[in-house]
Amino acid sequence: MSRIGNIAQKAFYLGMGLASVAADKAAHRLSDLRKQAQTLTDELVERGEMSAEEALQFVDNFVKRELERAEAEMKAAE
Repeated sequence: MSRIGNIAQKAFYLGMGLASVAADKAAHRLSDLRKQAQTLTDELVERGEMSAEEALQFVDNFVKRELERAEAEMKAAE
C-alpha cells in the first residue's frame, strides 16, 4: 500500500475511533441525566406536586430534548 493510502487509512480509523468514543460518552451522559430526571420526578410525585402520568411525560420530553441537543452538537462538530 502506498504511503498516502496508509495515512488515509489511519486517518479513517482515527475518525471512527473518535466517533465511537463520542457516542459512548453521549450515551453515558444521557443515562445519567435520565436517572437525575427520574429521581426528581419521583420526589415530585411523592410530594403530590406532579401526577405519575405527568412525571412520565416530563422524563420522556426531557430525554427527547437532550437527544435533539446532542444530535445538534454532533452535527455542529462535523
